[in-house]
Amino acid sequence: MESPLRIFSKMEINEIFAGVDPKPSAFLHTESSPYIEGNFEQALVEEGEALAEMRRVLQSSETRKDGFQVGFTLFSVIDVPFPPSPPPSPPLLPGTFAPPRLPPLPPSPPPSPPSPPPINLNDLVNALNATSATVGFNPPSPPPPSPPPRTPPSGPAPNPSKVMVVNMTAFGAKGRSRNLVWYNDPDFRDQLRPRAPLQLVDQQKPNCPPKCGACQFAWKATRNNMEVYVFFKDPVQISKIFLKQIKNSGVITIQMLKWVYPPQGFTDSSLLGRTVWNVTDDTSMCQSVLVVRIPPKKSGINKPVPPTGSQENLPPALSTDAVGGVKITMGRPKNAGKNYGPFLEWVRFGGRVLYPKDASIYAPFAKKKK
Repeated sequence: MESPLRIFSKMEINEIFAGVDPKPSAFLHTESSPYIEGNFEQALVEEGEALAEMRRVLQSSETRKDGFQVGFTLFSVIDVPFPPSPPPSPPLLPGTFAPPRLPPLPPSPPPSPPSPPPINLNDLVNALNATSATVGFNPPSPPPPSPPPRTPPSGPAPNPSKVMVVNMTAFGAKGRSRNLVWYNDPDFRDQLRPRAPLQLVDQQKPNCPPKCGACQFAWKATRNNMEVYVFFKDPVQISKIFLKQIKNSGVITIQMLKWVYPPQGFTDSSLLGRTVWNVTDDTSMCQSVLVVRIPPKKSGINKPVPPTGSQENLPPALSTDAVGGVKITMGRPKNAGKNYGPFLEWVRFGGRVLYPKDASIYAPFAKKKK
């Protein structure tokens, strides 16, 4: 608020507000301006601005909690005498014309009020029972600093050239109506059937009961179907194979299928690779896990993987070991009954995936670095 024109003393306040209780603790004349007919609305606007300024001061400064301030506008009407009229003009002679009359002059503005005496800050401090008085306002608080610009989201990380895996399932097998169905195909559940090959790649199926017996969540070998194929989405170097049989064990041979791009589930004999398991009689106990280990020289798992290679065109040193699937052949007695099986609950792999198209699908099986 600007400096007041006049600060009334306590004696003047008592005289002005005689008979009023309680009396104001301070009374200030803050502004005086002439009013000319026609600018009444402007006077109201100025009054509103003054009251708004008063509210801002009250809100931003420390004031007495047991008091308040009242602002008001007082209009004083002053009669201003007009100057005497000029004497009448003499009559015109015949044949003469009076000159055109000049427009009337606007009325003179009322005299300005006398200048108020200078402000005594000590009297203001005493009138308000304050400790000090300062002319002007505290500068407004600086605006808060702008937040730092957001870091643009980074793109997906590039796929690595290899991923070490353990206890990994295969990703595809024969379905109800297609020779190759991937575990993440939209119609996977429609292609899945009890005791069928897709049971070996279903990552969400429940476990079979922990007892020797048939189970719908396992693959069942029959007299007319003693072989099962499982496939990988990317080339794999296999160092270990784990097979769990839950009724009438009978794994006779395990053969690798060479990697072919793109993978399409081919089972031609020309694609058969190394045989890593070959027995005449499987003596494994039911509910046990058969472990087949492939030495590094045969699996190729220790060979360097060039970062510039791809699964479409594997480096020659890796193409001899890269596997696209596995063929498992079961055996059963000639006189075995219809429900004999054998039953294979799951088959899992350890090794190294080469040049994966989508490394995220191997996250559940990635081997932790020591």
